[in-house]
Amino acid sequence: MYIDEEREITPELLSELSKTLTEKSTLVIDTITSLLNVRDKIRSLLIELGALRKLKNNPEKEIIGYAIDSSFVQVLPLVIGDFFIVTAGYIRYPRISTKDKRKNAGLEVGVRITNNVSSSLRAISAYAHIIERKIGLELIKKEEGINTLLIDGPILPLYLYYIPESRMYDEEKQLLSITDKLIRESKKRDITLVGVVKRVRSRFIAKGFRKTLEPEIKEYFSKLLDIANDKSLGSLILNNSEALIFGRLIGTTPIYESIVTEEEFGGVADKFIRTHQWTQIIDFAILKPKRSRQVISIEALDFADMGFMNILKWVDLHATHTGCPQILDYVDRYVQISSGLIEIARRLLIKIIAEKIKQKKEFKEFEVIEMLLDYADLQKKYAPRMG
Repeated sequence: MYIDEEREITPELLSELSKTLTEKSTLVIDTITSLLNVRDKIRSLLIELGALRKLKNNPEKEIIGYAIDSSFVQVLPLVIGDFFIVTAGYIRYPRISTKDKRKNAGLEVGVRITNNVSSSLRAISAYAHIIERKIGLELIKKEEGINTLLIDGPILPLYLYYIPESRMYDEEKQLLSITDKLIRESKKRDITLVGVVKRVRSRFIAKGFRKTLEPEIKEYFSKLLDIANDKSLGSLILNNSEALIFGRLIGTTPIYESIVTEEEFGGVADKFIRTHQWTQIIDFAILKPKRSRQVISIEALDFADMGFMNILKWVDLHATHTGCPQILDYVDRYVQISSGLIEIARRLLIKIIAEKIKQKKEFKEFEVIEMLLDYADLQKKYAPRMG
């Protein structure tokens, strides 16, 4: 197994690093100062508008169902082709007493080694989401007595709203198709879909509430669009157990305004929304849970009639310091791929292939197997990007 040696930090490298960070710190200070200058004004405007709300009570309805998630590493280039692994799984909430372990938790693994599939991170991510949604579809078809499926991430990645289907990767088209099936089956069985996004990089606040904010914060607004994503701005303006409600993707709601006002791709998004009518009943919000310093975004297709505010209260009550409900933290760890797993998988694949070829006696050049399944670039040490 490869063991990466940590590069020595030389005095020259440390000196250059310090110099560069000193230069860049000015930009960071300017960003922080700008955000602080408009924080209180934005907060008061959103409260006055009725969009910023305090979650005062505990939820009236409890979520009963499954949390699903997936994990992957960036493609590992081998001599024979690109190699990558995806793990996906589920955990039930609350757990039930049963001899069948798969009622409470389960894992699936996807492996690809090919020269045909794109090694784009978009394609790999879509492949992971496909496995997730297949698991979710199977669960809601066979499990009774549940009302919710919790997804670690969005119900559908937002960037797909902006890409014409003709320009999507095959994996993205498959993801869109399986998501449509999952939504239809959830509606049929009265099961609510809830997506919880931790890495909030959208700019819904500035774009969605532009008509309210721009006249009041004036010259700061254009700068706000450049520097403030919803993670940073939401973390500043929201107090714990507060949510910013964006409405649904229809009419002139803040979420609709933020998505369809993209200068280049707003028309594509608008067409996507009209074509996929389920998008028009997704509720959107940004929430700062009581135990976290950061914000998350929440999406819900509420087919079980849980009530969107009730869903937000449930998430607020059950979220940990990560901002996510504890059950999503559990499933995240359950499916996580360790940095050494893909190397173990590569070596295991070599062993399995060698044994099969030995049994079939197809050829005797066993060293060819290891050569073709070796790293394509031996100069670069393996450092996976997790997803």
